[in-house]
Amino acid sequence: FLATQAQAALDALYGGEDVRDVVLRCYFEMARVLDQSQGIRRVETVTPREFAIQLTGWGLPAEPVSTLTRLFEEVRYGSYSEDDTAAQQAIASLEAIIAACQELA
Repeated sequence: FLATQAQAALDALYGGEDVRDVVLRCYFEMARVLDQSQGIRRVETVTPREFAIQLTGWGLPAEPVSTLTRLFEEVRYGSYSEDDTAAQQAIASLEAIIAACQELA
């Protein structure tokens, strides 16, 4: 399920969708999927970085999760400036997360 959400976000980025929208949607959808499939819930009192620690504890790779979390924080809290680097970082992170999900399955 998580790989499906990451793949949908990756496809959206390759399709030219706005990085800001894709990162927000991807983050919230991954949180929803993990809650439903693994019982890993991101409650409001858990910061994005604390949630990232939970994700890496579940077996996802630390660097891509950290990068995607940083992008989420930038997009969500206002320090994001759109450039090709952010899109490339999001793509690389999503590809790594997808690969890790396939290995975990």
